[in-house]
Amino acid sequence: MFLSLKRTPTVYPLEWPGNTYIAGDVHFQIKDLYARLDAIGFDPEKDRLFLTGDLMDRGPDALDLLDLLRKPNVHSVMGNHELNYILRQDGLRASSARKDEWLESLSPNHREELYLRIRALPALIELVSSDGETKYGICHYPAFSDWNAFKLELREDFLKAAYHCMYSRERFIKKITDRIKNIDRVYAGHVTVERVTLLGNVRHLDTGAGKKGSLSIIQI
Repeated sequence: MFLSLKRTPTVYPLEWPGNTYIAGDVHFQIKDLYARLDAIGFDPEKDRLFLTGDLMDRGPDALDLLDLLRKPNVHSVMGNHELNYILRQDGLRASSARKDEWLESLSPNHREELYLRIRALPALIELVSSDGETKYGICHYPAFSDWNAFKLELREDFLKAAYHCMYSRERFIKKITDRIKNIDRVYAGHVTVERVTLLGNVRHLDTGAGKKGSLSIIQI
């Protein structure tokens, strides 16, 4: 069943003619995301947006999320909320009427499209310079010490590796400041922080959208 989940990073050029932005966990707060993008002058024709996963839950905007995922310059990694949703839809985890009540707002066609788009999200995104010398990573949460070694783990066993890039908070809890090897920067969500926080070479961007905090967007 999980052979179709993406086990390799999606790679994009680091250089881009417009601006590149990264936003923390959205949790269905799509209208808030659009408002904040408008406020910073985001140009959907020229600029691009990356997301750290956890796109769903804690809000009502399921159809808006589908619209967001259709946009050619918007890219996201998979978070634990997306993987849990896939597991429930595939019958590999107990269904939850409470967690999936937002599905009732979607037509059958929209449900199918959203499922396929969520299922296609990668666990990792890489932004690589044209000379190959600089590489930035996006991951829901990197609870590992070596980017390249983790890519091998992901290929071998997606579900086992997913714990270390979608569920664990160990790096933040232990305040590990060692740099993750074989990557220049990592942008992550999952762990809620009061403000964008740097630990080692990991920038934490989840500032509590859908809870008591707000959505953070940075430009790189």
